[in-house]
Amino acid sequence: MGTGQSPFTGYGVHMLKITDLHWLAGLVEGEGCYRQAKDRRNGKTVGSLQLAIGMTDRDVIERAAKLIGSPVYKYEKLPPRKPIYQAVVSGQKAAGWMMTLYSLMGERRRAKIAELIPKWRRQTRKREMCRNGHPLSGENLYSYKGKAYRAGRTQTWDGRGCLICKRKHNREYARWWRQANPERQKETFRIWYEKNKDRVNQRKRTHRAQVAA
Repeated sequence: MGTGQSPFTGYGVHMLKITDLHWLAGLVEGEGCYRQAKDRRNGKTVGSLQLAIGMTDRDVIERAAKLIGSPVYKYEKLPPRKPIYQAVVSGQKAAGWMMTLYSLMGERRRAKIAELIPKWRRQTRKREMCRNGHPLSGENLYSYKGKAYRAGRTQTWDGRGCLICKRKHNREYARWWRQANPERQKETFRIWYEKNKDRVNQRKRTHRAQVAA
């Protein structure tokens, strides 16, 4: 195992017994991986770091998951292959474990950590522009609460988004939905028109008056 000192600071993790730390380091060296999560839509790497440990021995993964603070994920395989159990942590927690285990890793693992941490820090700074080049500020910036249900628990986070891109996405989705569901679109419009008939007629009268003036 490596004996070098970690060049990184911050994002610390909870204290472990030295025997547990060395056991975890050996397991990660043999069965774990350090990576950046990928966007499933285009295959590009995104900001989130991940530390993943996977194998067929459930008891070993349960112990590792307890140490790193992760749920246990089970992935079924076709017989006769055994199911795979995995423990995964992401974001700051993954960065903290990378830094904690850095000095106990081999050269290849240390090089991977040294590559990922600076890249992650650059990508996770609060961006000033969205992916499409629109400013994330002023009236174009909106905040939202992200929510996902994974491994039996609900995860939440604070998000920032681009209003221009959101409206474009909504328009494209609405166009696709109308083409895919023409009959339902007609029925939906009929129901909406019945509820908003007075408002629509008022807007028509206002528009005509403005054109006439």
